[in-house]
Amino acid sequence: MVMSLDALKCKCTQGSSKTPCEDGICEVGTDGSCLALNHEVSGVHYACTISTMKDGECTEKRTKSNQKIKVCSCRGQDYCNYVRFPMSQEQRSIVDSEVDDDDTTSGSEAIVMSSSLLIGAFVLRWL
Repeated sequence: MVMSLDALKCKCTQGSSKTPCEDGICEVGTDGSCLALNHEVSGVHYACTISTMKDGECTEKRTKSNQKIKVCSCRGQDYCNYVRFPMSQEQRSIVDSEVDDDDTTSGSEAIVMSSSLLIGAFVLRWL
């Protein structure tokens, strides 16, 4: 990823074809926004968007499985989505841990992985 001086940098836990996430960082033009998506089951996720959400705007959406996601946008500074909406310590430890055996996945990891797929689909629809 080539960083641009006139771009907004955001923390990301997932990306899309329009706003790829590399090494936890995504980048959008100054007309884009950083997003924090708070999923009622899997917690906080981060992404970039090229949509025109206003700085500080929050909205609630529902997944296809009727789980609530609160989506908040910011654009005031680089990484504002992580500064304003940090992950809980418990979620950070789940995200940072690696599973040694690919065949064994704990319940919380399975929830995070499946919810990440749902949120990824949501982000793609949002864009």
